Amino acid sequence: MSAVVIDGRLIREKVLQELVSELGELKLSRPLKLSILQFRPQSADEMYVHSLNRVAKKLGVEVEVLLIANIDELKSLIENKNREEDVDGIMIQIQNKRDYLYYTSFIMPEKDVDGASPLNLGKLIRKDKGLRPATADAVIRIIKEAGYDIKGKNACILGRSFRSGLPIAVMLMNEDATCTVCHSLSKDIKAYTLCADIIVSAVGKPHFLTEDMVKEGAFVVDVGINEVDGKIVGDVDFERIKEKSAFITPVPGGVGSVTDIMIFRNIIKGVKLRYEK
Repeated sequence: MSAVVIDGRLIREKVLQELVSELGELKLSRPLKLSILQFRPQSADEMYVHSLNRVAKKLGVEVEVLLIANIDELKSLIENKNREEDVDGIMIQIQNKRDYLYYTSFIMPEKDVDGASPLNLGKLIRKDKGLRPATADAVIRIIKEAGYDIKGKNACILGRSFRSGLPIAVMLMNEDATCTVCHSLSKDIKAYTLCADIIVSAVGKPHFLTEDMVKEGAFVVDVGINEVDGKIVGDVDFERIKEKSAFITPVPGGVGSVTDIMIFRNIIKGVKLRYEK
């Protein structure tokens, strides 16, 4: 048995065409604009911006990148961008987790393309209208594009970060899956993964998920992005697990490719929500 390898780039192109159609319906007299605010960006941040720029060009969306020298300037800059009518999405790139949580709370919910603000996360839990975390949105879209029925399945999410693991778990539960979230203090993680129909790994450890942790026919989603010997690899031992699972996402070319386009989906959703007010 060999898994169906999900091509995230094909899904990205499909969503791209959907967004082109939605952009036409907006009938705006100006291009949409994404503002990326960086504080001490890392190489991964620069790679992400490069990837977003490639998608933006296809959609005709403007991307501005502002480098902040002093973090104390970030709050006022966010508030300025909230007020700027021609800015439709705001993303901040900052390494410290507490700082990220603090500063994303100042982003207008309709411009919060990462779906990280307290209001958007609350709306996710309540199933209200709002912008969803792009990675979690990408995971759900990938599983559905494969024609896989989530309802009633057992899912195991490895990692509990507020940017990936937790939103993914909530969105899977919203699709009627039964979810277990494992983390660094979980005991006998293998016992949970072997019971899972769906495994989503978002721990940021290369080849963390091994073949003996996966049951036959599982749907394996690799959210991890790790650099090993100058190459980008995921959390999953891809070559071995693909011979055992039913579906699997590669790294690169999997979740990350779909996450990129979900950022722009959020920009368009946010514009619609702003004009609904």
